[in-house]
Amino acid sequence: MRDRPTVAAERLTSAALWALGLGPAFFAVVVWDRSEAVSGNDPIAGLVPAEAPPAPWRVGVGEAYQVATAALLIGVLVAYLARPRGRGRPAGAALVASGLAMYAGPMVSALLGGHGGAGDWRLYLAPLMIGALYAAPDIPPAELLWRLRVMVRVYTWGSLAALVVAPDWALASSQIVNFRLPGLGISRLVGLTNHPILLGVLAAAALAVELAPLHRGRLWPLHSCAAAAVLVLAQSRTAWMAAALAIPLLYRRGGRDRFPPLLARGLVLGILVGAGVLVPSLLRRFGQIMSDPEITSLHGRTEVWAMAMTAFRSDILLGYGPTLFTDASSPVHGLYAHAHSQLHQTLATSGLVGLVGLVLFVLFLVVTAARTARASAGLSWALLVVTLVTCMTEAPLRGVEFTPYLLLVLVDVAFLLTMTRSVEAEPVRIASGPLSAPGGHRLPLRSGS
Repeated sequence: MRDRPTVAAERLTSAALWALGLGPAFFAVVVWDRSEAVSGNDPIAGLVPAEAPPAPWRVGVGEAYQVATAALLIGVLVAYLARPRGRGRPAGAALVASGLAMYAGPMVSALLGGHGGAGDWRLYLAPLMIGALYAAPDIPPAELLWRLRVMVRVYTWGSLAALVVAPDWALASSQIVNFRLPGLGISRLVGLTNHPILLGVLAAAALAVELAPLHRGRLWPLHSCAAAAVLVLAQSRTAWMAAALAIPLLYRRGGRDRFPPLLARGLVLGILVGAGVLVPSLLRRFGQIMSDPEITSLHGRTEVWAMAMTAFRSDILLGYGPTLFTDASSPVHGLYAHAHSQLHQTLATSGLVGLVGLVLFVLFLVVTAARTARASAGLSWALLVVTLVTCMTEAPLRGVEFTPYLLLVLVDVAFLLTMTRSVEAEPVRIASGPLSAPGGHRLPLRSGS
């Protein structure tokens, strides 16, 4: 019979996972007001933002969501500390410790540097999440993958539904980064996020998760097509490159998946029709976009990189601090929300102290992905590649607020921890069939959606 702390931890973990996974969609739909557009351009993507300053009630709802999520994560940690003694330490300690070291960099800079920022709650969200994932009771790979797939489908299918039902709300105008796809004009799909790049990267990760031949249901081709459609409509070249490099790392294991023949024929027909409509536009605009003068500056990224290095040189050891992108008097002057490069972001905000943590975290991500690659049918490598490619032009590991990048870190760490523990506990072909739950009982796999 399981003890009460374990039962409580399982329930808190389940609630925390859903709160974290659905948080970006909740904030995009409820908290960040897109009902009235504000003027101005995003200096990187050429976007006309579709967000207005949130009303007080929206701010209150967002704060309540943040507090509730933090309470759930703290509850998982408390339940872990209250568990009976004598149980072994969960696997994955090195990965979690390196992640905490990386996120500690901005905290150390805020406390010891000269620009403050230690009171910003956003600094503690990602490390609290990683700590709770480590302390959480083991989740069987089949169950975790089912949850992760449901989460990403909220964004893929939800964004497509928003495009149909409320296209003005689901799209953002872009003057320079778009292929002028039929029906979209100069717009890109934002969907249930607050930026096309965020949606595109999440769609790339979703496509890898849907395609992975690991505990997937019969409708996986349909869900994969939805993720691919969102990936195309978001028009993020970073996400396209990430998907192109990640998907080939997946490989097939186990038996043949059955897919309804009629639905398969309809899916093929839909893909052909969609390709016939979209491919000409993509080809026609590709040469023009690649020859645009903006490409030489990576759409303004070289400018913010120079600002980030100026901030780094102001304090090589600790960097400027986490207030770099919120302080109007900083070297960035409030022009950018982040450094559009994880390396520059880390150096600028936490200096060499943060760089050590970043290098360690990436190193242990690579080591863990290599150890679990065979059991995960390559999905661990695919998710890692999506993350690392995104780090080249974005800062997905900065772990601030409820954005799809927080969900990306959640997917990475939760999946790698689960696969590590599964491999160590039962070194068999995980992808070949049902797993054994504690006590010797067979764990039924989720099927269907």
